[in-house]
Amino acid sequence: MNRKRQTGSRKKVRRTSPGKRLIADIDEVVPHVEGKASRSLINNLTPARVPKTGTWLLTLMRRKEVANWAAVSGLIVGITLGAISLWDLRAARQREKKQVLITVSDLLHDAWDKLEGKRGAELGTLSLANDEVERSSVIEAGRAIDQVLRLDPTNITALGYRGIYLTKLGQYDAAEDVFRRAIVLDPRNAWLYEIRGGSRRVAGKRNLAMTDLKTSIELNPTTAVYERLSLGYLLESQGKLDEAIALYRKASEISPISALAHMRIAGVLQKRGEFDNAISEYRKAATGQPPSSESYTALAFAEALTGNAELGGVYIETALQLAPRDTQVLEDVGGASTLRLADRRKQVCI
Repeated sequence: MNRKRQTGSRKKVRRTSPGKRLIADIDEVVPHVEGKASRSLINNLTPARVPKTGTWLLTLMRRKEVANWAAVSGLIVGITLGAISLWDLRAARQREKKQVLITVSDLLHDAWDKLEGKRGAELGTLSLANDEVERSSVIEAGRAIDQVLRLDPTNITALGYRGIYLTKLGQYDAAEDVFRRAIVLDPRNAWLYEIRGGSRRVAGKRNLAMTDLKTSIELNPTTAVYERLSLGYLLESQGKLDEAIALYRKASEISPISALAHMRIAGVLQKRGEFDNAISEYRKAATGQPPSSESYTALAFAEALTGNAELGGVYIETALQLAPRDTQVLEDVGGASTLRLADRRKQVCI
């Protein structure tokens, strides 16, 4: 049985060879190719004879079938030089960025030293500039901080330092504005709440200071030593000795070598009349510590409470020689008169 072939008109699909497509692409990219020369090659190009694009371009140039082959060469050179220039620009920006970071780091380190920031952090305190020498140092720190903020207006560390700088100069409202701006930028930065709490304490805003210090401890519960010392100091000044000593003991657990934590514990024990325990804590504060105002102050109190106020006076003089502008020594000890008072208090209690 013969099968009937189905016949009908089929629409022929005009197919474009790879060679023709390549020519069309070249005509679009390189306008200097003569149209006639391109069309004359169409019939001679088959898929098997189409070479790679780069080699084919060179072939066209050798055959002088590109009207302005110098333009193609210039385009290639231009692209190459542009890529090199872009790479150089990026490298220059990276070098500039690195230099800015180094400059910022150096400036912040210098400002921290001039603000006596390390000292303040160790003591958990922030205070006004006591004299012209310290005030001059603080003003120099302010210049360094301003340079950093010109380079990086949102630098959190620089903003925090500026708040400390303004506090030391007694410009509390300006300091509040700076701290507010910094906390908006980084609302979970425990350090910002700590130093704002210190600033508010100096400004007499004790309740607000306590709120900030509590927030700082909540954000950084495992390592908040200075925050607990500062908060405990405020509670102790309000007569809340149990709450204060709990904070001091926690700070001592986190940092067993903290001389100030042991001294604060001893101070509370002394107020309670627990002199033997207070002496023990004072000696802990001095044990294993390098010679410093804190270690000598601790020894001074220990000697005073054991009835040796004269030797205690020698220790306190040594402490003041090591740190003549140490507000902590001046506040907590107040010289030999405080030692004599401590000795007298012990005798009365005994």
